[in-house]
Amino acid sequence: MKDFIKKLQKDLKNLENAIKKDSDELVKKVKSYATKENLTAAGAEIEKILEKKLKEFEPTINKVVGEIKKNAAKAGINVDQVESKVRSTVKKATSSVRTAAEKRGFDVEKTVNQVKSAAKNAAENAKKKAAPVAAKVKKAKAPTSKAATKRKPKA
Repeated sequence: MKDFIKKLQKDLKNLENAIKKDSDELVKKVKSYATKENLTAAGAEIEKILEKKLKEFEPTINKVVGEIKKNAAKAGINVDQVESKVRSTVKKATSSVRTAAEKRGFDVEKTVNQVKSAAKNAAENAKKKAAPVAAKVKKAKAPTSKAATKRKPKA
């Protein structure tokens, strides 16, 4: 079972790295089409790029899913049943949380959008704060003289 989990983690990490690499490229392209006029004009081009990337990833994803199912079957786990149970549980939980929130007068969509924008702003702020520190770390040099690296005894 531990081998199965390790292999699953390794496969998922490889898939995540591949998707992250291509998604970063897509984000750069989408950001270049950031204005409304460009976005509407380039919508078809973006769709083509996305379809192309999805077609490139499809065999990799199918391979990973196949390996997961094969390894899970060896461990006696039916992945399809687990997936359907998880999906139904998530669906039930989502609907119960939404209804409870709406009964209490919360605007769920507004709250979700606020959380997303707050997370985005926090990530941008963290990136801005980290950039000067990273630049200082890159510029920092190790001491060159022997005296600078020698430790002084405690008094």
